[in-house]
Amino acid sequence: MLPIFSAYEPNVQRAWHIRADERVYALNPSYAHVDAPKLIPIDFEPHTIHSRLHDIVLRRCFEVGMKEELIRTHEENEQHKRLVDINRQRRESIRQQQQEKQLSIAQHMVNNNDLVSRIDWRHLSNIVYAYDICCVKTYLEQRINMFADNISQEEQLMKNYGMLPMILTISLTSFLRSLPAFQSLSRSNQAFLCKNNIRRLIFVNLHELNQSCFSEPWQVAAYISIAKFICGSELYKQFAHIEKLAEKLMIADPIITRLWIIVLFFSTPLFSYYAPKSTIIRVKNNLSFITIQNTYISLLWKYLLYRHGPMESIRIFSNLIQIFLNMLRVGIDIHTRLRMEKHLVSIDETLDELVQLDIKTDS
Repeated sequence: MLPIFSAYEPNVQRAWHIRADERVYALNPSYAHVDAPKLIPIDFEPHTIHSRLHDIVLRRCFEVGMKEELIRTHEENEQHKRLVDINRQRRESIRQQQQEKQLSIAQHMVNNNDLVSRIDWRHLSNIVYAYDICCVKTYLEQRINMFADNISQEEQLMKNYGMLPMILTISLTSFLRSLPAFQSLSRSNQAFLCKNNIRRLIFVNLHELNQSCFSEPWQVAAYISIAKFICGSELYKQFAHIEKLAEKLMIADPIITRLWIIVLFFSTPLFSYYAPKSTIIRVKNNLSFITIQNTYISLLWKYLLYRHGPMESIRIFSNLIQIFLNMLRVGIDIHTRLRMEKHLVSIDETLDELVQLDIKTDS
C-alpha cells in the first residue's frame, strides 16, 4: 500500500523514512537502523507481514499529519486503475462509433461537382424573385399605409392593431399562390392548403420579413406594442423569446428560409382543430402534396450540402425544425387567444376569410 503525497514535503519525507526503517526491521531485525523505533516482534508469514506493515504505515502517516482521504490501500489502487482503464476503453469505443457514423453519413453524400449539376439554379432564382415581388413588396406597400406617420399615442396605435396580422397574411398568401406547383393542384386541394397551413406559417414568415426589410425605430416600437396587445403579457414573453431564438439559431440565408416555408406549406396539414360539425374540405390526392414536398425538400437539401457540407447541413436543418416547432406552438396559442377573446374575435374571422379560396369550380 502506497500513500498519495508529495515527496518534497518534510512530514512526508519523515513518514517515508520511518516506513522504510520499519520494513527493514520487520524483514531483518538485526539490520535495523539505529534510530528505528522499537517494534513488537511479529510473525514472518507473508500475509502477516503485509497486514502488520499496513497498520504501521497508516499509524505513522496519521502521526505526521497526513489526511485519511489521501491514503489508498493496495486494493483501492488496483480498483482505481481498473476504473481508469474501463473509462479509457469506453471513450475510445464511443470515439470509434462516432467516426463510423460520420463515415456512413458521408458515404451517402454526393460531392459538390454532382450537386452543381443537379441543383436547379433557375428554380431557386424564381423562388427568391417571387418572394421579393409578391411577399416583400406587398408587405412594404401595406406597411406604408398602416404606419404613415410616427405613431406616438396609444389610442391611435390600437386602432391599427388588426392591420399587422392582415398584412402578414395577405403578403404570405400572395407568394404561396404564385407558385406554379400550387397552381397545378386542383381547386379543392388548393383550398385545403390555404385553410390549414397559411396561418401556421405567419410566424416563420414574419421572421424572414424582419430579416429582409429595414424598419425605423418607431416602426419597431409600434410592431412590439401591437404584438403585446394581440398576445397578452404572458404569451408575448414566449413570442419574444422565440423571436430571439430564431435570430440566434436560424441561418440568415433567404434561399434556405423561403424554401423551408414552401416545404412546410405543402403539408397535410400542419395543424387543425377538431370540429365534428364543421364543413371539412376533402383532399382528393395526398400523393400530389407528397410529390411536390419531396421536390422542394430535395432542392433545399442539395443547396445545403453545396453551401455548407454534410455535417453543417444537418445542424442547420435541425435548427430549422426546432425553431418551427416552437413557432407553431406559440402560433397555436395565439390562434386560441384570438378565438377566445371578444375584442380579438374580429381579427380571427378576418384572417380566416383572407385564406379562404373559392372552390365552386373545381379544376
